[in-house]
Amino acid sequence: CVKVSPDGRRVVSGDRMGNLRVHSLVNGDLQMETFLEAHDAEILALDFGGEHGNLLASAARDRLIHIFDVNGNYDTVCTLDEHAAAVTSVRFAAKGTRLLSCGGDKRMIFRTLVHKPNNASAASPSDALCVDTSRTQSVPHGTVYDVCVDRAGRLALSAGQDNGLVVWEVATGTKKRRYSTENDCTLRVRLDPTGMFAATTSSDKGIRLHDFHNGELVSVAYGHSGMPP
Repeated sequence: CVKVSPDGRRVVSGDRMGNLRVHSLVNGDLQMETFLEAHDAEILALDFGGEHGNLLASAARDRLIHIFDVNGNYDTVCTLDEHAAAVTSVRFAAKGTRLLSCGGDKRMIFRTLVHKPNNASAASPSDALCVDTSRTQSVPHGTVYDVCVDRAGRLALSAGQDNGLVVWEVATGTKKRRYSTENDCTLRVRLDPTGMFAATTSSDKGIRLHDFHNGELVSVAYGHSGMPP
């Protein structure tokens, strides 16, 4: 998996061995800044966030989520181990005050991040951040493969093996509504910048565009020779 930082200055990638690499995009030469043996299995998701945009979260098949301090030489801030199976997606939300994740254990986990004041005097990066698991929700059928957050950071949209798209309220972790889809397994979901449409990729090799507000299918396209990522 690959993730570009919000300021466009670096790109982070995770490989099947659990290694994490950070490359600079400043001069266009992709010079590697950092290499970390972050996980014991394949890294499945990456996301930048935090109250000041200085955190990087990684999720992997080893059931763990690591949070790193971007400005502190990518020191580990904390490790989260609530999931009982591979963590398939991790997302920051609500201006870095929430962290969402989902996985093969059929769960959505909503966390609150509290950035302690006077971080400069903290003995270690972990002293500057408190993570509270505010709510855990179970999804009845199968793996939850992906979750994304709207631009305002208020709503999240998850997708997986349950033949539907589920809308969640980020602040409370409660389910607001669910839309049925025509395919059995949705692998990835993203919201457009306007928050009007949701794009999905599915196990039937199709790409679909849904109306985010009512779940109606707007368009569908095929053309992949293999399963879309």
